[in-house]
This record gives sequence, C-alpha cells and structure tokens, in this order.
Amino acid sequence: YLHVETPVLGLKSLYDTSQHTIKYAIDQYPPFECEGETYVMRSVTCPNHYMMFKDETRFYTDLPIRYTEMSTLVRKDMAGELSGLFRTNSFTLNDAHIFCSKENVKEEFAKIIDFIKHFLKVLGVEDAITYRLSLSDGDFVNIKIQRANDRTNFSYWENVLIDENI
Repeated sequence: YLHVETPVLGLKSLYDTSQHTIKYAIDQYPPFECEGETYVMRSVTCPNHYMMFKDETRFYTDLPIRYTEMSTLVRKDMAGELSGLFRTNSFTLNDAHIFCSKENVKEEFAKIIDFIKHFLKVLGVEDAITYRLSLSDGDFVNIKIQRANDRTNFSYWENVLIDENI
C-alpha cells in the first residue's frame, strides 16, 4: 500500500463530481467560500484518492495500485450511526482504495480479508468477530448508475463478493 495524505479541505466541485455531496448532504458541514472558491470539509477520502490515481497516465501493468490513509473525516453524524457511538463530529479511520483490473478483483478482495483476519488474530479477537456484506445502497448507486449508465456492472461486482463466501 502507498501511504498518502490528502487535505482536510477540498473543493466542493470535487465532491460534486464524485456525487459525495449528494450522498453526505445531511452529514456534511456547510460549504464555505475562500478567495472565490467553494470548499467543504473532508467527509470521505474517495474523491481525493481517485484524483491521485487519475493524475497520472496508467498502464494495465501498473495495476493494482493501493492507497491507504489515516484520515480524519469531518461529519455531523447523528447519534448511533457509527456502531452505536454517541454523535460524532469527526473521527479518524484507516481508509484504503484499490485500483485493479477486473481479473484481479477476487485476488485483491481475498488479500483484504486475509489482512483483516491477521490483525484480528494478533489482537486475539478473531473468534469474536462476525462478517456482514453490505451491498450498495440504492440512492447512491442510482446516482452512480445514471452517470455510468450500467447497472449490470454494479450487479456483477456485488455477485463477485457474494460468490467469495465471506
């Protein structure tokens, strides 16, 4: 994994392009103006990591590219949204995005699960953990599908995850 750092402030237009301003409309703090630009506080790292990937010409042989970041995210989450925590205004998490070929998805997914299992074992809690596969949420997926015009792609990848029997 390539450890990266992205800014806590971002151009609102970046979050508009990725549709995260719609997904997190209720949870984001209001945008603000500075020197003629509109900014938002970072609520997710997805747009930043995607822009880092997109910034260079990539070849098939460059894949997979894995970004990870210990990032503080700023949201107005309601009480209980984060596994029963009290209302949070910011939290730090180790986030990652993997850009890979279609042929490598199953292998990359298996590596992620093995990575998680390793740390749970090191912590001595491997038997206390259950796994749950959360498939895409309807509203956010519908926005992405409108941009991509391809529900088949989402269904295909959801089925790949289901077939892996996590």
